[in-house]
Amino acid sequence: MRQEERLLHLGSLLVLLGLPLACSTRLADAVEVPKSAVYLAGGLTLAFAWVWGAARGSWPWFRPNPLTAWWVALYGWWASSSLWGQGGLAGHVPTTEHLVSLLVLLAWTATGTPDRWRLWWGMILAAGLVVTIYAWMQRLGLDPMLWSHPEISRIRTISTMGNSNYLALYMVAWLALSLPSIFASGRSWLWIPWLMTWMALVQTGTRGAWIGCLVSLIAAVVILRNREVLGVALAMALGFLLVVSSGADLLRERAQVESLANKDVTARVYLWKAAFAILLAHPLGAGPGAFTPLALEYRMWEPVELRPLQRLPENPHSQLLSVGADCGWPGIILLLGGLVTFLRGRLAGCRQSSTELALLLAGLGLSAHLLTLNLALPTEAMWLAALSWPGQFCPAARMRPARVVVWLTGLVWLGGCWLAGGWIVGESRVWWADEARLQGFAALQQNQDARLLLTTAVRRYREALPLVQAQRRPEIEALQGLLYLELSQRVGGNRELDQEAMHALQRAEALDPGNPYYPDNQGLVARRLNGSGEAQHRRAIRLDPYNPAFWAHLGDDQRQRKLFEQAAESYRQSLQLYPDHSATLAIYGEVLNELGRRTEGEAALRRAQELRSSGKDR
Repeated sequence: MRQEERLLHLGSLLVLLGLPLACSTRLADAVEVPKSAVYLAGGLTLAFAWVWGAARGSWPWFRPNPLTAWWVALYGWWASSSLWGQGGLAGHVPTTEHLVSLLVLLAWTATGTPDRWRLWWGMILAAGLVVTIYAWMQRLGLDPMLWSHPEISRIRTISTMGNSNYLALYMVAWLALSLPSIFASGRSWLWIPWLMTWMALVQTGTRGAWIGCLVSLIAAVVILRNREVLGVALAMALGFLLVVSSGADLLRERAQVESLANKDVTARVYLWKAAFAILLAHPLGAGPGAFTPLALEYRMWEPVELRPLQRLPENPHSQLLSVGADCGWPGIILLLGGLVTFLRGRLAGCRQSSTELALLLAGLGLSAHLLTLNLALPTEAMWLAALSWPGQFCPAARMRPARVVVWLTGLVWLGGCWLAGGWIVGESRVWWADEARLQGFAALQQNQDARLLLTTAVRRYREALPLVQAQRRPEIEALQGLLYLELSQRVGGNRELDQEAMHALQRAEALDPGNPYYPDNQGLVARRLNGSGEAQHRRAIRLDPYNPAFWAHLGDDQRQRKLFEQAAESYRQSLQLYPDHSATLAIYGEVLNELGRRTEGEAALRRAQELRSSGKDR
């Protein structure tokens, strides 16, 4: 095997096998950074192998086909939207991912053959088995990753991807794709790990899980045209009953999601409305990373019970609307064109090939999940393209690049892999800093000496800063600031620690001036340093006037300075946005009493007490 062939397989391994494993990390949700780093390293390795092999005549330079044209146009337009969009700093990494996705499309299309794709599907099968083993280790209490937060461990018991929907999304593809391989191998024992994966997927209790189960069940029934299908179907039914009977929470979760009053549902509706409004305001796209700052303009649509949370709108949670917000109507047209081309190609061949049928079903499941329910990174959207190439190998248009192109590609590849490696190292520093910070504050609660742990946390945050992706640096600076602030509060006030907190939060704001939480937290620190942080709180309100917490913080600042008339107005603004927040109601009542408006004040205090007594305190 030639070197370029080995590199080709290594890049495919990183993309196909490495993605789910990169996500089984601790102390994070979707852990996008290591996932992005692994994808970038794999994609650049693929691109370098493709160019190298094409230059040596190992494979064609291009294999044009309609599907590849659609996806290349989509990712090209998506990346280009950063030139006129408003994504700013937050858009740099998505733009890079879209460009790498374009290269991966071209590389796989040019080099893919039935033999190579069989090998790459073997990588997918191996990844699914490893994910299954790890999922069951978590389920049985044998998780080698020690979780610092019990509630996170409970929520993600069965998830190896930080977020169970990401695991389910991966399994939607894996279950259906593995069926033809298992059936063709003739090894009946392979059904055991397949069923274990299916049961693990059921236990995630996610929308993607139900889609994956339905897709895999249909594929099994259609592909297996003999008695084996009865045994597999029976085992699936028994497994499902076992899972449901041992976890009633699954049924309660399904019933809860059916309610339109569910917080998750109402939050998604707000995100979808905001994304559509951005699409209408920016028909050619606002650029990668632009959704978060632009969605703040539509915060009046967000449910009031969600506004006080320390979070910003991250993404529309719909692939269609995400593409629309980023790259406008042209992006939506290109995405839908690629999906239609994919489905037409698979329908034409599924009657003759069980593999084609599995590809079609996996693509349908992924399409339903991505377009209507969830946002996935470009790496997940790539499945729709990756699943479509077998059987579409067109005659080659051979063309050899100039030698300088090969050398330049090699330099870009080395630089990209070096950068990706740095991201992974940087993120590991952040995770260990988080761990030291949490352990340090736990030690303080037990009256133990936590100086070493907290000093370690600060040092690791600082070590991580030059290594992580640019869009992560403001968050890490803010984490340092909050660490200093909380430590100062716990020791009864320390001016030096407060000053360090202020400097860190100011650096965070300088890197990401559109994030309103950085000036709001500065206001809390300024109140301790200078007696007032009103200017900082008002700066946060200008960025996000629909967040009741910011108005309440401004009221706290004014109340501390005995500006009761102004404080009462600030609390009133907060309660207009969030009427049933008992803590704000109680303070508002006390301020009204200070102003001599006792009838209103007592009414507010009674309402606060009623909310607490009824359990509706939020």
